[in-house]
Amino acid sequence: MATPSDVGVSEEGDQAPPAPAPLTMEGPDALVQPQAGEVLPKWLVRLECLQKVLQDVQY
Repeated sequence: MATPSDVGVSEEGDQAPPAPAPLTMEGPDALVQPQAGEVLPKWLVRLECLQKVLQDVQY
């Protein structure tokens, strides 16, 4: 019983850190992961600017 319980805890332990890590460290992950709330607006703004430029070029 001790072996399976240890294995289960080890697996959960490995899966636990990666999940809270991105939530706790939003700064570094925000730059790497585009899913961060702070990076999405920037991309949206850039996309809007690109769309405006494309529209200007078309017209």
